[in-house]
Amino acid sequence: SSTCRGDEADHHPEAHPQMVLLHSSPLPAHAARSASLDKLRAILLARLKVGIVVDFDGWVGPRVDIMFQRTQEEVTKEYPLPVLPVHFLDKKPEGSSSTWWNRFCPTGIPCTLQTTRWGHAHATWTVWALPFIGRWLRRNLRDETLHARSDMKDTPENRLRLGDVSGDEDLLNVAIWEEGGTKQWCKFDIPDPGEYEAMLTANGKKCKQNCADIAADPRFQPEAIPKVYYTTSHAVDPEASAKYLDRLEDLLNKGKLPPSILYKGKFYEDADELRAAHPQLRCLV
Repeated sequence: SSTCRGDEADHHPEAHPQMVLLHSSPLPAHAARSASLDKLRAILLARLKVGIVVDFDGWVGPRVDIMFQRTQEEVTKEYPLPVLPVHFLDKKPEGSSSTWWNRFCPTGIPCTLQTTRWGHAHATWTVWALPFIGRWLRRNLRDETLHARSDMKDTPENRLRLGDVSGDEDLLNVAIWEEGGTKQWCKFDIPDPGEYEAMLTANGKKCKQNCADIAADPRFQPEAIPKVYYTTSHAVDPEASAKYLDRLEDLLNKGKLPPSILYKGKFYEDADELRAAHPQLRCLV
């Protein structure tokens, strides 16, 4: 893997020999679709065997390569769906968003046909999930309508016009619920670079700063959610990001960087150690 830094914004191959820049025309304006759907197009166009979505305002940290192996283990012929990390918000129907939520909440909250907590649109996938991505992107671009399923009444409220599902995050969640997906990652896409102070100020495996877990929800993740320090988002200050990356690299090279999994104030070496201590956890690491 390679890290893009703010002072190397033109992406010279000498600086990033493993980087491949992919160019494509955007969705035309008359399509009236969110530009975020280009992320789904990129998944298809890249033709990767295994991949992880990182937004333009994010970066990858130490040990992120672990996620490629873990993705291959979870996205398989038997489970051919992308896996998303849990969102830091437990999103529920509200306001104008309730239109398409009706399909999954036929009796109100809790939404009985919602199969996972709301996921963040930092998808992980393998070749087995590419048909899923292509199928749902096509359905959105063609403005297809989902008619009532066998487990619901055939009413207008239970039909879903996919052109009304505007962005990539909404579409991925709807598609995963529609196809009965159940897998989610713990929070490997840390919500802000400042959260990495937890790793940078740790005393061995004991967290000293920014130690809070991602908030629980009563149905899917009732025990709160571990943070796994592999990537970050909301990295909108390049200079600050560069400093964080330098500090992380320095501790890593000195052998003083704590493990990447943080839960209940303690860093864990790997998923096995975490599961042994907290077998009730439902999200994947």
